[in-house]
Amino acid sequence: MPKDPASSQSRLSSSGRDSEFPQSGCLLPLEYNSLLALVDLGRRCTRDPVLSLIPTFVHAAFSEVHLFNLMEAQISNEIDALAVNASHGSIENLQFFSNILEKHSAHTKDSLKGLSSLFEHTGEGDDSQRRWSESISPSIDAPDLEGAFQTSSAGSGTFSVSGLKEDFRDHYTRCNKLIDRCSMGIQTMMNKAMVLESHKAIEQAEDLKKLTLLASFFIPLSFVSSVFGMNFKIMGQGSLALWWFFAIAIPVTAVAQIWYIWDLKKVKDWRKRISSNETSRLE
Repeated sequence: MPKDPASSQSRLSSSGRDSEFPQSGCLLPLEYNSLLALVDLGRRCTRDPVLSLIPTFVHAAFSEVHLFNLMEAQISNEIDALAVNASHGSIENLQFFSNILEKHSAHTKDSLKGLSSLFEHTGEGDDSQRRWSESISPSIDAPDLEGAFQTSSAGSGTFSVSGLKEDFRDHYTRCNKLIDRCSMGIQTMMNKAMVLESHKAIEQAEDLKKLTLLASFFIPLSFVSSVFGMNFKIMGQGSLALWWFFAIAIPVTAVAQIWYIWDLKKVKDWRKRISSNETSRLE
């Protein structure tokens, strides 16, 4: 069976993938041995084989960083959409991101507990371990790698138990902060929705006020028209003159308008002021 030429290419080959970057999980099986030698874990694993799992957990931590960066960018896009009143921001998206982060927060917490249980027998950080670590000369003297790689041989860098636990603690803290940002964004969107609903309610109240004002004119006119039945001489259906309609419709409409404008509370206040003024004059 002929072999697919693409299958024989390395997954790190950049041909046709200039815009893609291999994730840390792809690098782990290819560079695991060189990574052990790079951070001097090969010598440390002779004393405790469990330390050989540190690169695996470190790569898992790097993967979590990729996820948190993606989640942070997506959350920022959703929250920034509030400032420009964009249509793509939604509570459902933030709730979805929050659910993902809550699962990863619980997973990170469990991973931290598992790390504590897995490496509790290594004694890294004890006096005996520190004396043994100090007896090992750093395997790398390059000035640009003096950070995590050199300190890993002393048990306090990225490729050490203490450094690994610190990384997962930072991931747990960052995950909870992102969850708080989601909650804040959801609350902001809900408050904005309430404000919009309030504006709509005010606009509807203004429209209802205009409709009520029109009704205060047309209801009295309709009442007078129904009373007379439009039986006027000019229309050939009665003996009444047309001026009777205006003579009755105008007072009825005026009374209706007075009743519409009338404010009993203001009238009571006005009567109280008058009575208080009269009382002060009598005194």
